[in-house]
Amino acid sequence: MVISTSKESSKEGTKENSKEKAIYGTDDNHASFSYMLFLTGHIVSIDEETNTFRLRVIVEDDSERTLEVHFGEKPASGVLVNVSDYKVGDHVAIAYFPYDRKGSYINADSVDIFHEGYDRVRKDDRIPEYIY
Repeated sequence: MVISTSKESSKEGTKENSKEKAIYGTDDNHASFSYMLFLTGHIVSIDEETNTFRLRVIVEDDSERTLEVHFGEKPASGVLVNVSDYKVGDHVAIAYFPYDRKGSYINADSVDIFHEGYDRVRKDDRIPEYIY
């Protein structure tokens, strides 16, 4: 679950809003977005040294694309991700803020094994879709 405050309140310098910054992060981008994007794919390579893996995803025209997915030291979820817990071939779902994607590079927040039988990924806020 992601909770955010408005951009205006995160910029004010009051003591109360300083507490909000501590809870929600000091980055204005974190204050601007109250949602995360989800993406599923298969891990094709893992780099434990940089805590990064390459993820093969299917795009809208049914072609494949490979994305580089990095997990930082301070995720918004508070749960540190260690890519060594996963293996090549795992089908995973990652979560990231919209501003954390730059082309084929994503600085993701979290990752979980994707279970086709019961996991749903929302393509947008209104239409849940099963991804296979």
